[in-house]
Amino acid sequence: MKLIFIILGLSLLLINFPIKAQGGWFWQNPLPQGNNLKDFHIFNENNIVAFGEGFALSTTDGGNNWSVKNTDVSIFSVSFIDSLIGWAGASNSNGGIILKTVDGGYNWDIKNETYSLKDLFFIENDVGWAVTDSSIIKTTDGGETWETKFTTPDYGLSALFFINANVGWVVGYDVMEGGKILKTTNGGDVWVQQGGLFDTPLNSIYFVNSDTGWTVGNRGYIFKTTNGGSSWFQQTGIGVGRLSSVYFIDSNIGWISGAGLNIVSSYGGYILKTTNGGINWITQVITKPSGLGPIIPFDKGVVWAIGSVGMVIKTTDGGNNWIDLTEGTRNNFFSVQFIDENIGWAVGEFTQGEGKNISTELFDSTIILKTINGGDEWTPQFSNIDVFFKSAFFTDSNRGWAVGQYPITGSSIIYNTTNGGEDWNEQFISNHHSYSSVHFVDNNNGWVAGQYGAILKTTNSGEDWFELTSPTQHLSSIFFINNNTGWVVGDGVFKTTDGGESWFSQLTEGGNDLYFVDSNNGWVASGTDASIGIIYSTTNGGDEWETKEINSFGLHSIYFSDIDNEWAVGRNLIITTNGGSDWIVENNPGVYSPGNNSIFFINDSTGWVVGLEGTILKTTNGGVTFVEEEEIYEIPTDYNLTNNFPNPFNPSTKIRYSISQSSNVVIKVFDILGNEVETLVNEEKPAGEYEVEFNAANLPSGIYFYQLKAGNFVETKKMVLIQ
Repeated sequence: MKLIFIILGLSLLLINFPIKAQGGWFWQNPLPQGNNLKDFHIFNENNIVAFGEGFALSTTDGGNNWSVKNTDVSIFSVSFIDSLIGWAGASNSNGGIILKTVDGGYNWDIKNETYSLKDLFFIENDVGWAVTDSSIIKTTDGGETWETKFTTPDYGLSALFFINANVGWVVGYDVMEGGKILKTTNGGDVWVQQGGLFDTPLNSIYFVNSDTGWTVGNRGYIFKTTNGGSSWFQQTGIGVGRLSSVYFIDSNIGWISGAGLNIVSSYGGYILKTTNGGINWITQVITKPSGLGPIIPFDKGVVWAIGSVGMVIKTTDGGNNWIDLTEGTRNNFFSVQFIDENIGWAVGEFTQGEGKNISTELFDSTIILKTINGGDEWTPQFSNIDVFFKSAFFTDSNRGWAVGQYPITGSSIIYNTTNGGEDWNEQFISNHHSYSSVHFVDNNNGWVAGQYGAILKTTNSGEDWFELTSPTQHLSSIFFINNNTGWVVGDGVFKTTDGGESWFSQLTEGGNDLYFVDSNNGWVASGTDASIGIIYSTTNGGDEWETKEINSFGLHSIYFSDIDNEWAVGRNLIITTNGGSDWIVENNPGVYSPGNNSIFFINDSTGWVVGLEGTILKTTNGGVTFVEEEEIYEIPTDYNLTNNFPNPFNPSTKIRYSISQSSNVVIKVFDILGNEVETLVNEEKPAGEYEVEFNAANLPSGIYFYQLKAGNFVETKKMVLIQ
């Protein structure tokens, strides 16, 4: 079985993954992407490739520009022995797999579909080792076959390192006894536990020779040995969080990366350096809130590190100064709204704090962003480390409101703008509420809801706000369809028909968000991150509700573009196209947000999601996953759309097309009246020949048209469906 995925020749430019399903969402912040990075390899000072959850990331110019490609495999550990031959521990929809490349990453073969690896290490072309949670395996034929050399039901193994073909170490954690180190001196045939009391899980190990090595673990522990591991002694480090990676270039100079709390910063990532073998450690860099994982020096000056939420940093002077090679903020966002396909805002809270020794504008205090080009660029509008906003609402391109809290004092606040966010002014402050939602029906009439029984109303654009009687203490969202009729949700669902003067209970179950398309049809999103998602729906204004449990985590936000098309988000994204009768949990390759808080669509196709750690995602195809597509690896000389085959067809047919240069490719199917019935492809593609399948099982017989748009090229062809 062969996976063709990464690199064009030896240039390390990611060009394509043959994905079974291409997700309909792409990253707008942070960039180039926001998934967690797991491992990487340095081929030379310019060519780097990094891997993570459903994607690969590469650069050919030292990190100035990046290429990102999604894939149906998630790679967690890689090991290369030269510029051509390498292995990867990965997983796909069927479980753990081991991959191998012999041409620098252009082709990858699945060598094993049995093991879920934590780490792997190759010393030469034939000989390599890998660890799972509870076993050590070895290959002597380049990964064709693997033999279990050590297994235990008690150990949790995490990393390994070999100094030569015979001598190596594995670290992990015993639930009853603490951290463990195993050593072999005969190539892994026999493993012996080494001495020392390690009262913490151990995460990484590195040796510069057969005697001198270091291992690091949780709670900031650093241990060193000078006798091959027979005895270990603790060194003093600065971190008190999870140390995830250690790497030395000689017996004196080394680096450690980690994540979590440390004594000089709040939660985030950090790098420690020593120039005297670990006697002293200096904090070189702090990243917030992103934690750091693997760290690898190219030489004494050039060092790379990767981490969570797409973090990639680099130094060229040994760590005195670090460069953030990503773009965008990593503050949390809680609300997003657009007034058309171009103009929109995202609001949230300041989480990053001050970085240290890193050249970047990432560590800003921006909590309101605006875009005027559909999210291609986001501009900071409001920065304040003492404010966080939970919700925003705009009635047009100028007038908007944002509500939230001053965390230090606990006071709740309402801000407004009359010039599209160029200026924001405090309108109202309360010392005994916590505002979480704002909604306006026109430029004058609006409502705010929140914790501790907070419901406020204005009839003059917020110049004056007056409190209304709340039906309950906890309120998370408020929604009105006109000046009189509205609903709130929190500890139940409550309705008003007199503008909020009085409320009556309609649903005792609680929820996080609600949305109505008219006076009758509405939906409530419910559940927590630790529970299943629940959608409540009504077709009679809330008098009766239908409950539907979703195979998803709890849902935080819900939005309908019309009575049929709806989206809801939490840790997952769910979609319905029939008014909520059926829901689909979307699995989007390459998009694994740490947490989604708000979703907004401007029409059936174009929408955005915002969430934790700077997440801003966009879709232009309704967020659906594309049909399976097979790439044919030949470079065409022109654009071309061929006749579908078979034609006539029942119920499916294949459409082949070619593009001569990288283009944004859109293929849509229309009925004989010109109504769009399906989008088959909508994404940027490199030059190549492609084939896509169209399944019309749910469509009536008749004449249909399929159209290819790629750059300035447009061509339409006819096909006939006979059911």
